[in-house]
Amino acid sequence: MSLSPKTTKWLGALLLASLALNFFVGGLIAARALGPKYERGPGGARPHIDFNLREIAKALPEEERKAIRDNFRAKRKEMAPVHREMRATRDELGRLFAAEEVDEAAIRAAFERLRTLGVRLQTPVHETMIDLALTLPHETRVKIIERRREFGRRHDRPMRGRHPPPQPSEETADGGT
Repeated sequence: MSLSPKTTKWLGALLLASLALNFFVGGLIAARALGPKYERGPGGARPHIDFNLREIAKALPEEERKAIRDNFRAKRKEMAPVHREMRATRDELGRLFAAEEVDEAAIRAAFERLRTLGVRLQTPVHETMIDLALTLPHETRVKIIERRREFGRRHDRPMRGRHPPPQPSEETADGGT
């Protein structure tokens, strides 16, 4: 049985596409198996490296740690409804994605709500950081930043194939060239 030239062309294209897909999937599997391992946080998530108050608190004297804990205990009640709303919005997104017909406007609106809710959750942390910057002595603030850098070195994801941005030199930081 002889194949027509048109069929042969299609079979060749399918074979090539299949090979490309196999190499791609094989590369993903190999990268996952052989690539760098990361410490995982709760639920298997990579730890968030922004200003992590728990890590920062470790650099503070005990009375300052207690003040931060008390501050967040007081704010927990106002933050709880935001957490519940985020959970409900994520559930809604799950339903929207699983729906037979995609409602783009509803998905966009749900993601917009998530962004807004995220800002509402971050604001108390940022306000606490500002309060710390205004009230802590210079030595303690420097210690916090050193601790944050150490935490980042232990947990930051390497930048595969890219170089980190250059650090400003003292000359350029002062406005020189």
